[in-house]
Amino acid sequence: MSNLRQNRVKVHVYPKDVQKVDRRGFYIVIYYGQKPKIDKKSKKQLFDSDGNPIMVKDKEDKYFSDFTTYIKPKNDKERQQNKHVRELVEEKATIIRADIAKGTYKRGGLNVSNTYLLDYMMHNFLPSKNYEKSTRDRYEILRKHFMEFKGRDILITELDKITCIDFYNHLQKRTGTNGNKLSESAYKGYMKSFKYYLEQLYNGNVLDGLSPAKGIRVGQASPEKNKVFLEKHELDQLEQLETKYQPLKQAYLFASYSAITRSELLELKWGDFSHDKENDKWYVNVKRQKTGKPARLLVSEKAMSFILPKGGNDEFVFKVKIHSYNKQQLKWIMLDAGIRKQPITFHTSKNNFASMFYRKNKGRHLGSLMKALQHNNLSTTQRYLNSLLGGEIMEEGASLDF
Repeated sequence: MSNLRQNRVKVHVYPKDVQKVDRRGFYIVIYYGQKPKIDKKSKKQLFDSDGNPIMVKDKEDKYFSDFTTYIKPKNDKERQQNKHVRELVEEKATIIRADIAKGTYKRGGLNVSNTYLLDYMMHNFLPSKNYEKSTRDRYEILRKHFMEFKGRDILITELDKITCIDFYNHLQKRTGTNGNKLSESAYKGYMKSFKYYLEQLYNGNVLDGLSPAKGIRVGQASPEKNKVFLEKHELDQLEQLETKYQPLKQAYLFASYSAITRSELLELKWGDFSHDKENDKWYVNVKRQKTGKPARLLVSEKAMSFILPKGGNDEFVFKVKIHSYNKQQLKWIMLDAGIRKQPITFHTSKNNFASMFYRKNKGRHLGSLMKALQHNNLSTTQRYLNSLLGGEIMEEGASLDF
């Protein structure tokens, strides 16, 4: 934690009045004051016209008491109980203030000298993330692998680079009860999750400095494969095809002209759509699969042509569930339409959208493309386009740096 943050840390206990306890009981709030504002793209500190650092509100932590308290106590016994609990919480706040003064307190209320690595991962790190069950299960298996490797949980302060390297070697050599080793994708996946977890601990989030796993390469980078996408005339061919898999074809075409993913298509209801009649524009509200955040997207007239007319608000747009189809059936549709490119999956619909958008706008409006593709920053969109269109981008002379 920087000196700027540490010098501004304040600790308060709420509520002040023992007779006005709310549903949370007594709790501690640690204020971190302000921190320098950082440019999201360049990651550099920002300054005002006078050369002074621009400051923004820093995060704050809250800790809630587990002791029994009474909301708006009705008698002397309940008031005495509340008073006793407040005294205990004040003692905890005093300990935190002392740790701050000694420089041992870290963001998140951790005293790293007695905090265990895996315990913190399972009970603090994971609950703070809105992960799918499959991701949480992967971290549980990761915990078991580390316990097998080390024989015990270790203090965060015990972790060093050698231990990280040895753990990665253990994953690569580990043999299960069936005599089989972990697959390459499995042991690389576990190590990547381990590295990501450590990155969240360091850089001032919980501990200062760099992660001890920083610089450990998880395998050699594989040559990037060319991304498959359909040209506009190929999508036109597909549109003209008569097939018994008509709902699957319509869904793929809608995705190709909207960049909405397959998982999002499955959840779409007509109530998610809104129509600006004055400007004849359609919008859809979706929950982005990667981020879990809601987004409102403009949907082209072409995309809407594959799903209109509109149904009732509670009706699913695709009444025949798309997951009842498989990749092989999508391949048959493409072959019937005279399209030989492979592999064609629902993910290629996003490639179709990106290539058409880039060409139509001649390299402009990449911010809008970034939003449609669910990317968190523009650099991701730039890399994606470069791997998708490659030299074509360079030949057109379009700048990807804005």
